[in-house]
Amino acid sequence: MAHKLTASDKKLIKLLEKVPAAEEKKESWLAALAANGMTSELAGEVQVALSELEGSDRTRYLAELALIVKQWRLADQASNFRRR
Repeated sequence: MAHKLTASDKKLIKLLEKVPAAEEKKESWLAALAANGMTSELAGEVQVALSELEGSDRTRYLAELALIVKQWRLADQASNFRRR
């Protein structure tokens, strides 16, 4: 069953569409995102790939990713808090 995309998932998709990475990597990330939603493993893989980029775009992409991950963690923790 496909995962319902959250706001953080949608923001990450937009970021991945802009990133100059290999299409195979982007497709695998998007497939994982659609299947399971955002995970810390996926965020780590994307961060490693963005760290390997050259130029000033690297800093911008890493900052965007950090913001998306921070928002995702906050939303995930808030939903876990409500369940208790």
